[in-house]
Amino acid sequence: MSDDRIFHCVARVGAMGWLGSFGSIHPIPTNLEHHIVIRSKLGIFLATLSPSSEIGNTPSKSQRTPLVGEVLREADANDLAAVAVNRDWVEQHFNQITQIVGEACQSIAIVDCELTLDRSGLIIWFIGQSTSALGPLTVQIANRWQLDSVQFISEEQVRQWSLTDLDASPRTTSPQSTAAETVLATDIHTVDWQSVHLEKRQETSRFSKPVSILLQSHGIYQQKRRLPNRGLHSWPTEHTVMLRIRHHGMGWKLSTIGKLLDLADKHGDGWLRPTVRQGWQIYGITKTDLPEVIQQLNTLFLTTHGDCGNYVRNISVCPVAHLASGAERLAYELAMQLEQLLSPRNDSYEFVWLSDESDQSDFKSINDDRLPHKFKIGVATSTHCCTEPLSNDLAILLTESSEVLSSLPYVAHIFLGGGLGFRPTL
Repeated sequence: MSDDRIFHCVARVGAMGWLGSFGSIHPIPTNLEHHIVIRSKLGIFLATLSPSSEIGNTPSKSQRTPLVGEVLREADANDLAAVAVNRDWVEQHFNQITQIVGEACQSIAIVDCELTLDRSGLIIWFIGQSTSALGPLTVQIANRWQLDSVQFISEEQVRQWSLTDLDASPRTTSPQSTAAETVLATDIHTVDWQSVHLEKRQETSRFSKPVSILLQSHGIYQQKRRLPNRGLHSWPTEHTVMLRIRHHGMGWKLSTIGKLLDLADKHGDGWLRPTVRQGWQIYGITKTDLPEVIQQLNTLFLTTHGDCGNYVRNISVCPVAHLASGAERLAYELAMQLEQLLSPRNDSYEFVWLSDESDQSDFKSINDDRLPHKFKIGVATSTHCCTEPLSNDLAILLTESSEVLSSLPYVAHIFLGGGLGFRPTL
């Protein structure tokens, strides 16, 4: 087993035979024709270990593929039967799907469709020019057949998943090319804070895809408007940003929430949305307004830093525990200490968004290889579990000690579960 305790393999996935690199914390079957069940960014699928697979602990250069994911289990007879049933469904509804898409978008041609193994999602393969009409179509098709998700994947995207793309050098740009185009030509895995700093100052309406992926790990989500503006949910431009805001200590004050509402009204779509992890989200922020909004959050001692990606998420605890006593008060103090201990620290985030300096030569990056992915922690007591701690990767449940001779008034019960921050490192 490798240092990261993950086994790696290469497998062909789905009816289209995508080549992907997948990881597991358990040994992977060595039979190269063995069927496995994997989870990727597109969903759960049946996969077959590729003859080119070099099953081992550390992925080789030839194993690095853009399509990555997790090996869930070995496939069984039920999985093989489900694939056959799904294929029958696609054959039965293919003409209807083609007709629906053709009436709304004549610039593409449907090649094939494929259900995920659990039948929660549908992949629609097409050739042609993608348009904004595909967004509403995904909603229409999902509602008609009660699907959780519908994704349109073009032939061009499939070609970009080839093995050569990851190791290719950045495309040659002409002297007239902009800096943003240079960043777009860069491998997603090599983009750093210098790229973010560069694009932040450019007069463009959106960040490049590689930079937007980096920003997602810090609670900054670039989004594209897919539906017409409706009522108060209006976005000023086609591309905007959603901010996920974390707060050390979880003790939200009405005055702070009021100021967040003002920010949402001035720079967002007018709505402030709570999250199940005791945070807040603001939608509809333009790229131009983003630095000012983050600076305003900083004056409120709030941040988006590390609110997603390979970091520990904000730690949930009863929001009024600090007003109580005994175990509840101890739970709140423990959550505060864990939050301060595990919160990400990186000078580059502060420099990019909070500094007035125009240049910096040394941007510090974060090594994500050893960090947990979206690791969730909940702290509660046996008498007050309003935050549902057992739904987290790590739950700490404080109870009064029942031991007569115990010198401690409280004991902590530790529960492990969920995904435990597992994500293949490639």
